[in-house]
Amino acid sequence: RKCSSYIGIACLLLYSAVTGFTVSVLRAGAMVGAVLVARFFDRDADSINSIGLAVVCILLFNPFAPYSAALWLSVLSTLGILAYSGKITQWISEKFRNTRVFNSSLYHLVVNSFSISFSTAVFTLPVFIFKLKMVSVVTVFTNFIMVDLSLVMMVSTVLGVISHMIFLRPFAKLFFFISGAL
Repeated sequence: RKCSSYIGIACLLLYSAVTGFTVSVLRAGAMVGAVLVARFFDRDADSINSIGLAVVCILLFNPFAPYSAALWLSVLSTLGILAYSGKITQWISEKFRNTRVFNSSLYHLVVNSFSISFSTAVFTLPVFIFKLKMVSVVTVFTNFIMVDLSLVMMVSTVLGVISHMIFLRPFAKLFFFISGAL
């Protein structure tokens, strides 16, 4: 466990450096780092404390971060997912529990994607209104679609890189085409 925590922290630092230490990457990295450090000391980490620690780390690294909409969007969307996504999923599941569709994988994929999208949209709405001075009426719908498409895109990109590295160029081109098309 301790060795994997060291490797994980090293990978987090490398990834953060490669991406330019953007606010959203620092937030995610600090949250994952808190979990890894907790594992190192044989402790449990909880998500709400991890996000609080992430905000403190970001403010230490960049004291001007609160003036950026990126910090607010990243933190509020994560809080929305942590606080309400599970509750929305549970509420919807109670309505459909006794139906045939409830046991299908597609049902759970759709409900989880919707609950993540909706909770993110609700929590980030104040930032869009007050900081960016605009509101999108299709946010929940587009986020709902992109939650799953982005997963396919990331997997396709990783498979493309691996294919390219082991000299399977036709497969790499196919995977990169899929990522680019999405």
